[in-house]
Amino acid sequence: MVSTLHPYKVAGVVALDLYKGLKEIEGNEVKMLVKVRGKYPDKNIVSFDTFYDYLKAGIIRKYRNGLLKLGLMKNRTIKTNPDYHVHDVDQTITYYSTTKILVRVDFKPDVIIILFMQNFMSFKNIESITFFIPPSFTKQVKTTRTIIVV
Repeated sequence: MVSTLHPYKVAGVVALDLYKGLKEIEGNEVKMLVKVRGKYPDKNIVSFDTFYDYLKAGIIRKYRNGLLKLGLMKNRTIKTNPDYHVHDVDQTITYYSTTKILVRVDFKPDVIIILFMQNFMSFKNIESITFFIPPSFTKQVKTTRTIIVV
């Protein structure tokens, strides 16, 4: 499973419940990949961001906010129809490479469930991930390997 959210807070709890349910089924090998940095008690919940990623993002955010306050930088806005609201409108940005995402999980998955992908994955990542997944639905398998990206 893949998710941006912390698995023990807010909407990330939904992904955690799904993870626990899939893990209880015999023959499933499940990992959960979250963007939020943290040390989780379950070894199969893997944090994508490292301490240095977290630190770098904080420094960039403070620098950018300082430039915005001083008027040296304009806030980038995307024009959308005000009748609709969409999270993560700009899907042209690829935040992380697909290989870097799959390296964090140490097996080749049969199924990938993606929840709350804003600021973490793009549709380009999802398209390229499909090349890594074997078509296991055509054959009988004893173990299903699942990644839950939260």
